[in-house]
Amino acid sequence: MSRLSLYLGLLLISSGVISYLSTGMESITALIPSLFGLAFLLLGLMGQINETWRKHTMHIALLIALLGLGGSVRGLITLIEFITSIDRFAAVITQSIMAVSCIYFILAGFRSFLGTRFGRKNTEEEPGDL
Repeated sequence: MSRLSLYLGLLLISSGVISYLSTGMESITALIPSLFGLAFLLLGLMGQINETWRKHTMHIALLIALLGLGGSVRGLITLIEFITSIDRFAAVITQSIMAVSCIYFILAGFRSFLGTRFGRKNTEEEPGDL
């Protein structure tokens, strides 16, 4: 899970920066996914550096993923409406990327936690790690 958190962090950071640059650097809110990505990146690094912190950092990362999903799910819902118009297209795409990434991370986290809870030996990495 900590490696997945690193990859998700890099994806969201790049997504936010690309969105910000592609919209002419007009709205600072385009960088919101980058802030979430920075949190995932830092938590993933903390989990990789210290084995004893991994469980706690991944719980925090899942909480951030839930918050990120709550704030970005609107992009998924309106994606079909905006797919035909250019207006706010970058914002909808960026929100959709963040929502799908958070959903994947949450599902991988639940899978990992259930596997740990019901007897799978917790070796180096949990399921969901790439």
